[in-house]
Amino acid sequence: MCLSNSASQVCGVELIVYTEREKRSLKPLIRFCDETRGIVLGHLLDLLDNAHNLEYATKTSPGAADTLIKTNSHFWPLVTACNLNFASYDASGAYKRLIFASFREMVKYVQRKAIQWGAILYTPSGWTRGRDFANLEEAAGWFR
Repeated sequence: MCLSNSASQVCGVELIVYTEREKRSLKPLIRFCDETRGIVLGHLLDLLDNAHNLEYATKTSPGAADTLIKTNSHFWPLVTACNLNFASYDASGAYKRLIFASFREMVKYVQRKAIQWGAILYTPSGWTRGRDFANLEEAAGWFR
């Protein structure tokens, strides 16, 4: 998580950079820092520890990303943990439209990578954690 995040900056990049790109009809590519990805990975793994929270799970997907992004009781604590809770300070709506939309996509990306790299595994008894991290810094380092 970037402590410098604000209503006008996300992971070291000014929000205006993204809004200017959007004005030119280009989809802005928002790159979240490794620390933010590590926090997301930690939340995904925590959901796997409580499998009853995985209402969207199938044999091909643990559904943890869907639970995080579609359930307010999971989404907003994740947003706060990632220091991205600034949408209410942005009168233009760009923060919600661009940052939150990209954040939701990044949560899905982290889940795909976690499955691909073995941090999340499918077993006969269902989806489970395939790797433990000592702390969020170690999880963040996994993306470097």
